[in-house]
Amino acid sequence: MGEKILLVDDHNIVLDGLKLLIQTIPDYEVVETATSGEEALKKYKQYLPDIVLLDLQLPDISGINVCKSIIAYNERAKILMLTSFKEERIIYETARAGAKGFITKDISREKLIEVLEKIASGKSLLKENQKIKENEVLDEIETKILIMIAEGKTNREIAGELWFSDQTIKNYVSGILHKLGLKNRAEAAAYAVKHNLLLLKS
Repeated sequence: MGEKILLVDDHNIVLDGLKLLIQTIPDYEVVETATSGEEALKKYKQYLPDIVLLDLQLPDISGINVCKSIIAYNERAKILMLTSFKEERIIYETARAGAKGFITKDISREKLIEVLEKIASGKSLLKENQKIKENEVLDEIETKILIMIAEGKTNREIAGELWFSDQTIKNYVSGILHKLGLKNRAEAAAYAVKHNLLLLKS
């Protein structure tokens, strides 16, 4: 038996399409499908698949939180996030959740074969997924600060929550604006909202 795959998406047309596609690829088998986060977690523990293709947006639990839960259960889990669009924010989300990368739902058979082979061998797609320059990617602290800016918090309030000095936060904010090519806090807040970074707050 080849690599076992669990498909998770709340749209049956996507599940059916990917299942049919994978059925044409030797050494890979869809052992189960799930249409919600809760069902995905239950079936992961039941079937222990080699690879999980997990939709980023599910009706009950976000795909990111499902990913985190699976990684907490099995730190060696191989998870690929499924998305309809290529967006910068997905780089942050997949990396922070512990996934191996992401693929778009309209992926070709040839590309899917390449991706599955990489994931099966233990490799990650995160570098390949990287569509923006390395110095434009925010680290965890910078992302937290950007989210707080979007929530309307002042530097002093952010400093209080993170146990940093006001000057340290001021330096962080300047660095964030420089990395993202933004002019001010208003643009930073708009950037966070546009890229749905508030969804990362757990």
